[in-house]
Amino acid sequence: MNENNHQKFLEVQKLKCYFPGALVLNYEVVATLSGNSQQEQGYKVMQDNIIANSDVSDVFSCNDSIVVGAAQAVKDARKSGATDIYVIGFNADEIAIEAIKAGDMAAPVQQIPYEKGKMTVDMATKLMNGEKITYDMLMHVKSLCQSN
Repeated sequence: MNENNHQKFLEVQKLKCYFPGALVLNYEVVATLSGNSQQEQGYKVMQDNIIANSDVSDVFSCNDSIVVGAAQAVKDARKSGATDIYVIGFNADEIAIEAIKAGDMAAPVQQIPYEKGKMTVDMATKLMNGEKITYDMLMHVKSLCQSN
């Protein structure tokens, strides 16, 4: 799997976990758009989405580069990414931490490195023992916000 396909695979896996939860909470998913892991494209797709869906209340992005661009589009629309439109990213990269501190986004979801490493070692051990593995696994994550 090349790097581009691997990135798309990871994004689909993250969305598979997000959408059922959103639907249980009676959220209407109005768009699924790609920012191609680029901040500038995240800005553009969010800007277009705000125009098309003026009552959008939440944004979830599969990575922090895209979501920081989206948060800037929210800010440029004179709304808060922490209170008016709840902007959430994935990875807890430094750029997202800074956006949270500035009040431009609500939270990123952070993968827990120990858990990710343990899962990787467990998978490698199974493969070395000739066992089959599944690629549909859940991992514990942590949501960060201004208070933590």
